[in-house]
Amino acid sequence: MKEYVLRANHIGPQYIVSIDEERHVDLVKARQCLIDAGSFERRYEILLGNFLAFEDFCACSGLRSHVEMDHSYENGSTVILEANRHIMNFLTAGKTYSDQVKSDFKLFGKKRFTEQVVTLMDEASERSSEYRLVTALRNITQHQDMPVDGFEASRGRPDRVKGLVFWCYREKFRPRGRPGASNDKLVGVFEQAPEKTDLQIALRGYMHEIGKVHVRLRTFVQAACQESRAAV
Repeated sequence: MKEYVLRANHIGPQYIVSIDEERHVDLVKARQCLIDAGSFERRYEILLGNFLAFEDFCACSGLRSHVEMDHSYENGSTVILEANRHIMNFLTAGKTYSDQVKSDFKLFGKKRFTEQVVTLMDEASERSSEYRLVTALRNITQHQDMPVDGFEASRGRPDRVKGLVFWCYREKFRPRGRPGASNDKLVGVFEQAPEKTDLQIALRGYMHEIGKVHVRLRTFVQAACQESRAAV
């Protein structure tokens, strides 16, 4: 059996600890598990941070509009620009999370964790129209158009506090190009979308589903992470 040594990564006096091959393998697995756990949580925190930043922007822009009463074209253009920036940041973070999380936790086997991710995200897509809409909007924003088409005051909306409602037209989701799997999904989104989609409500629904997926995945790897912490 091979013998390995542990030493600190610095120059100077230090203790050198000898370990056997089995202990070395356990430490390598534990280190990779904890590295994956850190990446897994950071991606979600970035997505959540962008969501909260958009919520904060909606609250502040609504309050500013109510107090300043600036209805100029210049101010309206600036508000739409900032709304687009926040939503595009959120959509990019969502794409990063959904793509990269599948490559985490290889210690479970090459496909086991990936299959769990795919299953949970498919379930989220099946039960949530907001999840499907935001996923479609992400692809449209990447290849075709900005997410925000306009905004209006939320007066007369009992489900919303006084502020601004940012929306996009249903026409944005009309399938374009050749028939295929992506266009087939877009057909369903287009048929179910209202004439104007409240983007704040849509992003809340999407974030709710991603949060449920993340909690389920966290539970799935919890035991392995605890064992890895104990090992090191």
